[in-house]
Amino acid sequence: MNASEYAAVAGAAVNQFIETFDSPTDAYARAALRFSPMLLSPRRAAPGVEGLITDPRLVGAVVVAGIVVVAENRNRIGAARHIHVVGPRELQQGRAGTFVADVVDGRGAILPNETVTWQSSNPAVAEIGWETGVATAKTPGPVVISAHAGRLVRRVILNVGRSRRGSPRSAVAQPSH
Repeated sequence: MNASEYAAVAGAAVNQFIETFDSPTDAYARAALRFSPMLLSPRRAAPGVEGLITDPRLVGAVVVAGIVVVAENRNRIGAARHIHVVGPRELQQGRAGTFVADVVDGRGAILPNETVTWQSSNPAVAEIGWETGVATAKTPGPVVISAHAGRLVRRVILNVGRSRRGSPRSAVAQPSH
């Protein structure tokens, strides 16, 4: 076999390895593996800069790297980047309030399929429904309410005050800063 045939066989083997084992997971490592068989291809004999620019190995490396860089940047822009939380800043003891969250991408567009879960730093002060975002004030004091979406976390402070007579049963969501 000549060098071009070895490069073709190596390319097929590398692609099969990646597909079979779904490894490596890093896009740049996958690209490097897929490019590596090109190193076996025959070298152009042109001298100087012209030979370098027309070398199929260099052309292949530039094309593969360009595709990966563009795809990775596009994927990052569309990925979840931030959680916007709206909810009460204060609740009176025994009252409930609802927290709402939007997960947004790098362009600020809301990602409607992202699941948000909730957590209270101190359930003795305020409990919050893990999936509902409904917080119930228990005892006076500050508590941190956390919204989780994948690896993202957004925290807001909720102050629980002493019960007042005649106060409403639930709080309407207010913008959180």
